Amino acid sequence: MSDSEKRQYLEVKAMRIAQIIGNNSSEPIPAAAIEKIKGFADGYASRSKVKPLGGCRFGDNLQVTFERASKNAPFVVRAFNERGVDPRIGLYLAMIESEHCVCLQSPTGPLGMFQFTFSTAKLHFVPNDGVIKGSSPSSPDERCKPEPAARAAASYMKALTGRYGTGPASVPLAIGSYNSGEGGLSSNLQKALDSNTGLPRDFWTLIANGDKLSKQFQAENFKYVPKFFAAAIIGENPQDFGLNLQPVSTYSK
Repeated sequence: MSDSEKRQYLEVKAMRIAQIIGNNSSEPIPAAAIEKIKGFADGYASRSKVKPLGGCRFGDNLQVTFERASKNAPFVVRAFNERGVDPRIGLYLAMIESEHCVCLQSPTGPLGMFQFTFSTAKLHFVPNDGVIKGSSPSSPDERCKPEPAARAAASYMKALTGRYGTGPASVPLAIGSYNSGEGGLSSNLQKALDSNTGLPRDFWTLIANGDKLSKQFQAENFKYVPKFFAAAIIGENPQDFGLNLQPVSTYSK
């Protein structure tokens, strides 16, 4: 497949993902965003030849990584469906946050498949007395259990989509705010919109106006939603990428 054909394929699949998670038809995704999605999709695809690393870590063989996602999928699908949030959102948030390593810990402290901080976990785990400050992979708490972690992530995403909206242009903003925090995303979006009142209120506007955003947003959060789309395209079309799996969202039992 040529680069041009890859872009066309990714554009069609990305619009389909946007339509599914936003429960409505999607506007075309800008070429600049498709290019970023392609970069991440190419990066994932290159891992099909990586020798399995053993254990649970970022950068492992592509088949191994998405097999891990398929094993966690029943917890995520059930929890997100119960909240009325499309389960693909949860499946690929966990892919970006931890590559479905259930007790991964960030150097800055967030823990588990959905990389919850202690304070955010306290808000969304029910009950929350199993969320313990100072927990780690060697001394885990509820954040390291797929089922309660999935329920908490569904609760958090329900709140974020309540703030940003549930349409195909709005859900990517909610996904971006999972990473950057509600305040960080909203302030950067406002900066972009202030530069041109005709711009749409969506995450792709942030990509098109990257030079106007904070350095932290450019360095990290800018990449989050395109990477989410790349992971979702692969996970929902695994055989197109040489994986011996069904779409990850179909592993519901």
